[in-house]
Amino acid sequence: MLLTIQKACFCHSLESCWKIKKEEFLQSPCLKKPCVTSKAKLRRTSKTKEQRPRGEAPFKDLFDPDRFFVREYCLEVEEKVQKEKKQLIVQQTDHYKVFVHWLKVHFSQLSVAWIHLKALRVFVESALRYGLPVRYQALLLQADRKQSKRLEDELASLFGYLDPTATA
Repeated sequence: MLLTIQKACFCHSLESCWKIKKEEFLQSPCLKKPCVTSKAKLRRTSKTKEQRPRGEAPFKDLFDPDRFFVREYCLEVEEKVQKEKKQLIVQQTDHYKVFVHWLKVHFSQLSVAWIHLKALRVFVESALRYGLPVRYQALLLQADRKQSKRLEDELASLFGYLDPTATA
């Protein structure tokens, strides 16, 4: 069984305590007061209170005056965490495959629903913002590459008066 010893640091956040190097051990990043944070792994001399030699103080009590916290460190917990990470990675790849398959199957339905939402948005914007009468018909024109320039020119000549900022 291993123990982890960590000194409490109150001058800045604990996340920055983990990044302190040995050279910076005696000075905190905020430079307001000295701060010592360390993680040390020590072997226990005895496993239980009954096995402790007479006169030996409890191990954790030795670090109390200096505001060190002694926590038990179990290697099996790390192995369990590593195992869980591997299982989660496998599950993630499985879910990813299912999700990609679902997207391939339902992409056309999603795109149709998306276009309907866009058309509804255009209708609402034109009725509320621009005050157009509600009785009109919206349409989508799809032209060949050769005909697209001609179509743009025709539409610009027909409806150019609606957008005075457009240049023809």
